[in-house]
Amino acid sequence: PEAAHLYAELAPHAFPDIDMSAGTQGVCAQFIERLAALSADLGLKTRLREVGVSESDLPRMASDAMKQTRLLVNNPRDVSEADALSIYRAAY
Repeated sequence: PEAAHLYAELAPHAFPDIDMSAGTQGVCAQFIERLAALSADLGLKTRLREVGVSESDLPRMASDAMKQTRLLVNNPRDVSEADALSIYRAAY
């Protein structure tokens, strides 16, 4: 959910009944709420620390993320290493 606001344009594809008349911020809020609820309903672990990642791993993970060029090219938003680290820290 920490990065969901970066992908608000995907909201109606993931949740077709989402209220698109709510404006960008409203759609983002709905999308984040729906993703969080889905994760909770499924009992998914949502924090990196819950799956054994240590905080000291985050910089290396951000650096490694930048090597995934085939994925980054198709990403709807540009992501820098600093962005990736920020996302990982928020998800920690």
